Amino acid sequence: MASIPIESPQPGPAKDVRPEPTARELYYGFRQNHADAASYKQHYRELRDAVKAELEQQGFCTLIDSALEQKTSLSAAAYAALQDLAAEYGGEKPADAGLANIPHLNLVRPIYWLDGGMLIQHSGKMHDTLTFVRQAGRKKHVEALKARAASPGGEDPRRILADAKETVNKVRAEVDSIRNQAQIEADAAIKKARNDAANIVCAANSQAETIVQNARLEAQSIAASNQKQAKEKADALVREYLADEQKKLRRECDESVWALSQQTLAAARSADEVHAEMCGKTNEFHKEWVRTMDEAIAKLDAVRGEFYRHLHDWQVALYPREIGPLAERFQELYRIVNVEKIVREEIVFQSLAGGEKPSPGAVAALEKLNRTLTTFLRRFETALNGLGLYAFYPEAGEAFDAMQHECEDSGVSPAGKRIAACIVPGIKKKAADGLGDDVVVPASVTIEEEGGA
Repeated sequence: MASIPIESPQPGPAKDVRPEPTARELYYGFRQNHADAASYKQHYRELRDAVKAELEQQGFCTLIDSALEQKTSLSAAAYAALQDLAAEYGGEKPADAGLANIPHLNLVRPIYWLDGGMLIQHSGKMHDTLTFVRQAGRKKHVEALKARAASPGGEDPRRILADAKETVNKVRAEVDSIRNQAQIEADAAIKKARNDAANIVCAANSQAETIVQNARLEAQSIAASNQKQAKEKADALVREYLADEQKKLRRECDESVWALSQQTLAAARSADEVHAEMCGKTNEFHKEWVRTMDEAIAKLDAVRGEFYRHLHDWQVALYPREIGPLAERFQELYRIVNVEKIVREEIVFQSLAGGEKPSPGAVAALEKLNRTLTTFLRRFETALNGLGLYAFYPEAGEAFDAMQHECEDSGVSPAGKRIAACIVPGIKKKAADGLGDDVVVPASVTIEEEGGA
């Protein structure tokens, strides 16, 4: 079988090409202990764009896969970025990262950007959000592949799959052939090295014996004239000669064995490299097969979304009769706790003339009542969340919207103006069809004065 040609890199100027970091690298490389609100906002945008790019271009995201498999917790900024991406895939517009609080995380109270590093525990809602984002991103990726295949000159995915299988089979057969040939050559090289080493040792021993015999004969001839002096000189010559020859033979043997071992290791490394390349191509083929299988799951998700839209239309008709009074009671309690308590405190602390201090018992009773009402307000809001409702707090500087806001200032025309402050939050109903949440009760706000900041 012919070997697969490997293209060698062409010479040229070195380029400093730095690949874009993945979503997983962005998340774990972000130093949360030195982050402020601005850096969390930037991290929110970059992480959201990176997850979207990986899902739509590659069909998978390692950050989402590891979070689903290991059920790990996520930072507030990262979780909000994934929720915003889920909202976009559901048909909503991306959230404004310029808000003071982190979008999509107004649970019991608003979570501001300074708390972007707090960990959100893995829950069923997080699991559903991550699963929906992964499936929607894969659907986008599959649609892009279909569009590319349907375009002029596009390749048929089935043909691509068949070519991939054929390439994998060829590479596997080539790897097996190379591995077998390398094993045969390695065994032959080792056997030859052993034989050569044995021959070298035998030759060295024979040569050493010849040298010793010659030296002994020479020593015997010299001993006839001067036996003691000749014997000492002969022994010295023999020892020196044997030492030099042994060093020379040992050096030659070591060099031969070293060269043969290097050749064997080179052949073994070549087989390992081909095997690693084959494993990489096999993994790419497996990922492509998984993305193709997810297409059927995406179709089922579309049917489920259509069902939720019809259910939402039916639920909207029940809002005024079922949950409208609950939302109004929440606003009344919020006004008592957060607005009218200021008036009560002013009455207690300034009602006494002459600078006299109020009764400590009256102050303690007022603070206890305020804590009790605040606790009940939080529980009330948590109960609303269980019904699919949530409180929204308009930000200062937002444009007045008659569908979502109600002007607190009497005699002021709010049309075309901006909000100065939120007095009482409004209540919205979460929409299951992704077409936008419904306003049950608008928020009470004040309007900026003419020429205000």
